[in-house]
Amino acid sequence: MICSSPSIRFANRDVKSLVDWANSDPLSQSNKRLTLGAGDALITYEQDALLAQDRGVALDVVVPSPTILTQPAAVAINENITRSEQDAAQAFLDFLSSTQGQAIFAHYHLRPASPEGSGQSPRINTFTTTDLGGWAIAYSQLLKPFWDKEILPALSLDEESSIINWE
Repeated sequence: MICSSPSIRFANRDVKSLVDWANSDPLSQSNKRLTLGAGDALITYEQDALLAQDRGVALDVVVPSPTILTQPAAVAINENITRSEQDAAQAFLDFLSSTQGQAIFAHYHLRPASPEGSGQSPRINTFTTTDLGGWAIAYSQLLKPFWDKEILPALSLDEESSIINWE
């Protein structure tokens, strides 16, 4: 386990850079527009709303019950690291699951893997994709039909709309 103060500082920096990266996505841009008064409601991650409150944004956070439990994973992909980096990568993964690593996640309002520990968010009634029968069933029976019926027709895409010019 990594316990030294510089390691905690680097891990905190890495988690903060992940949060900063996540805040650059379109959903976070919508969150910024809401905080500037360009809307009355926003569906977002609980973490985004709590971070906005930390910055002094006056808003109410409503968490539906039940709600899906987001379960991000940290993995080391052996094809992306050299043998000499494998020990450091494993040490970082071990640190992330340690009490200190989980406290850093909690500081940024990410629900730690363990329900115990300091800085925990209030317990909420959650379910996972496992409760729905797994990702294959959740996708085929919930997400794809909703996308096909509700989202895709509203996109007004035409054949000439493209991000990439293939010609």
